[in-house]
Amino acid sequence: MPLRYRIVRQLLRIWFAAVFRKIRLLGAHDEAGSSATVLLVSHPPRLLDVLLLLASFDRQLHCVVDSKTVSGFARQFLAWSLGMIPDTSSASVRPRAGVGACQELLESEETVVVFAKPQGEDGKPSDQLMAIARMALEVESTPPARTESATLPVHLLIPFAHVDEALIHFGEPILPRDFLPPPGGTLEPQVIALALEFSRACQVNPFALRQDDLVQVLADLAEILRSDLGDQWASRTNWKQSLQGFTLSRFVAEWAEQANRLDPENLVSLREALEAYRAARRRWSLRAIQIESAEWTRSTLWWALAWVESTLGLPVACYGLVNHVPALLVISLTGLWRRLRKPARPRDWAAPALIVLLCYAGAISLANHWFGRSTAGYYAVTLPTSGLYLWRYAWLWRHRTRLLLQQLFASTSEGRLRRVRQGLVARVEAARNAYAETLGVAH
Repeated sequence: MPLRYRIVRQLLRIWFAAVFRKIRLLGAHDEAGSSATVLLVSHPPRLLDVLLLLASFDRQLHCVVDSKTVSGFARQFLAWSLGMIPDTSSASVRPRAGVGACQELLESEETVVVFAKPQGEDGKPSDQLMAIARMALEVESTPPARTESATLPVHLLIPFAHVDEALIHFGEPILPRDFLPPPGGTLEPQVIALALEFSRACQVNPFALRQDDLVQVLADLAEILRSDLGDQWASRTNWKQSLQGFTLSRFVAEWAEQANRLDPENLVSLREALEAYRAARRRWSLRAIQIESAEWTRSTLWWALAWVESTLGLPVACYGLVNHVPALLVISLTGLWRRLRKPARPRDWAAPALIVLLCYAGAISLANHWFGRSTAGYYAVTLPTSGLYLWRYAWLWRHRTRLLLQQLFASTSEGRLRRVRQGLVARVEAARNAYAETLGVAH
């Protein structure tokens, strides 16, 4: 293993340790560390996936990547340091040039990493998988075959939405030797059969959403797109088109299904964002219902009195809170507060009341010691008064002030929700356009 490879890999491990709490290997990862292994990643090469795989193995990996993935001086230096194999052809592994390099590596009991899409436009195995299958069979059929190779499907989940663990799942090994043609037979039918097996294994993604969750994601997408269209059409004068019967296009559903098979981390991140938006929207709607159902907000007099008391009573409530902090701390530390939060009997209030009175006595004694008897007398009167008003202000906050503030910032909250929704719509449109580009269609 070259020294430059070990140095860069250690730096990568330090960086990933700072980003993720742990990199977890799942499935047949013991087979992945054995000799003469091909790791088949079921999507086009991404530099982050390459680096994550390289940092996760103690043995050296030889990654066959597209030359576009390692374009630029910094990436080229990284590719040279880590021994990547750039490929300038359209397929991830060229049928002839890749066979020679990979055959030498596999015969030396090394591990090769290749990237490919499972399916082409016609639903058949992609050109990359056909090239990889041909390479694997030619490696096995080229004499002398000193070792038996194995191909493992690999799926990665990099949860950047909630940085916790990076997951790498290794599927059951596929042995190209089982697909070798009989003596005198042709290789082409076996190449197709092995490519079909690769395609089937790559599409079984353990990180994919369940069908019910995928349906919920599509329903949430339809809802936010419907709301976005509704806002756009409402701003247009004399616009007669309605949202009745609006549904997602089949193209968006196909994109979601493919993303769930090949790139579930982005779909999982989108699902979490949709759930957060739905929860925020539900809270906003609940606040709006609370404001509308409060009859006192319809009276200008009560509305004005609530604002006046909320503003002028705040300093008095803060003064009472400062006076009662010691008593509240003692009641909380002794566990009496949890008992009072439940339906309490009258005798349950005896101990907290005694604690409050003892704290009053201590505060009055300190005031008498520091400021004199006259000041302590006035202070003694304000203690229970501020305590009673603190109780009153707590009720006012729950039933009046909180609703007033929600009403005041309702437009701000609605605008924030609208911006979040527009960001989600733009994210979905960008993913849809990227999917359309991979298919070579305009949509």
